[in-house]
Amino acid sequence: MSRSWDLGLDYRQVYRMILAKVKEHLARRAFASYCYACVLLIQLRNGSRVSEAVDAAIKFADQKSSEVYVKVRKRRDGYERLMVLPEELKIQDIAVCREILSRGNAVLRVKVYAKKVLGCFGFHYYL
Repeated sequence: MSRSWDLGLDYRQVYRMILAKVKEHLARRAFASYCYACVLLIQLRNGSRVSEAVDAAIKFADQKSSEVYVKVRKRRDGYERLMVLPEELKIQDIAVCREILSRGNAVLRVKVYAKKVLGCFGFHYYL
């Protein structure tokens, strides 16, 4: 049995759903949930792993740039991939996530959030 990296999800539908969550959490000032939804939006936009999206979010805030390079987790050669901040997110908005995502277990917290909200642990799966 084979599974694709995207679980057969419709990209545009999922993107709109996560973006709605980003806006909802920001309006309610639920900053932790806001950050987790932002990470999922970054992950989906870039087709990356959750851990790479967490790294990218932190780098977006630190470097004040909408494009950063992050190390690809499954490669041992130190290869870095370009990650792009989704156009709906602003660098100053993602900066509020810096502290939340720098705490331990951020990847696990994002995955738990994704499971609760989306029914999956993220979008980057392998066989």
